[in-house]
Amino acid sequence: MRQEDLMNLSELTRCEALVLGSGIEAMACALTQAQRGRRTLVVTPFTCLYAEMDLTGDQRCPTLPEPWQGRLFPPDVMDEGGLLHPDRLKCHGEMLMAQAGVELLYACQVLAVQQGVATVAHKSGLYAIRCGEVFDC
Repeated sequence: MRQEDLMNLSELTRCEALVLGSGIEAMACALTQAQRGRRTLVVTPFTCLYAEMDLTGDQRCPTLPEPWQGRLFPPDVMDEGGLLHPDRLKCHGEMLMAQAGVELLYACQVLAVQQGVATVAHKSGLYAIRCGEVFDC
């Protein structure tokens, strides 16, 4: 998009750290940025933060280094058979982000990022997000 076209888009929000994508890497990045006191936004084309499990259907708990293992996959997200419980996992991820102050924008595609503006497509139209640093996960 041309710079003058970007100026005509409605501004959806502003953030200091824009995290693109979904999954364990995106979650860890967003939580790290929020912990540093940065206003953080995760933009994902999906509707679940745990993309690895959501896309593959794999309900086995991955092994991560601490503190990420306990933070992203606490025992209460497991079912009686020791597998990840999809609803509990999704709710836990959203609660974790909310507690850290991370904002979430689901079902949204980033079209371009230039000069501190991310152009995003949402089902309701095109928008601009004013952003500082961008993390492509």
